[in-house]
Amino acid sequence: MQCDSYFQPFIAYLQQPTQPISVHVLNFLIAGNRTETNRFVTYMEGTLFLKSSSQLTGTCAAYFSDRSRTWPSTDLQQPFDANRIDDLDVSLAVPNGPLTFSSGGRVVSTFTNFECKDNGLLVCTSQLDRSIFVLSFSQGVITRQG
Repeated sequence: MQCDSYFQPFIAYLQQPTQPISVHVLNFLIAGNRTETNRFVTYMEGTLFLKSSSQLTGTCAAYFSDRSRTWPSTDLQQPFDANRIDDLDVSLAVPNGPLTFSSGGRVVSTFTNFECKDNGLLVCTSQLDRSIFVLSFSQGVITRQG
C-alpha cells in the first residue's frame, strides 16, 4: 500500500470539526527492537495531534526491556519496569517520514524507511542502525481542560 493512501483517512479524521472542548487525536502503540551493541526491545504508547496537513506531533511513554525489576525478597526479574519509563516527544511527517523521537529537545532516534501495510500496520526502520518499529493507530478524542 502506498503511504499516501495509508495516512489519508487518519488526516481526514484529525481535520474533522470537534466540539469546542475536544480535539481529535491518533492513539498509537509501538513494538520495536534494537539489535546493535545495546540489545533490547521497546514498547511505546502515545498520542498524536494534527500540527499541519503533513505533520503530526505528540508524546509517548516508552518502556524498555533492559530496565528490569527484581521482585523484593526474590531473584525473579521482570523486564519493562513500569517505574522506569521515558516520556518522549514524537514528530511524524506524513506520508513518508521521518518519525522522530526526542527528549529534552535532543533527538534520540529517527526512522525514515516506511512500509505501510494493507493490514493497518506501519513498519519503520531506522536510518542509523538495525532498529525496527511496528506501529498501530486508532482514532480518539481528548477533552480539553478548562
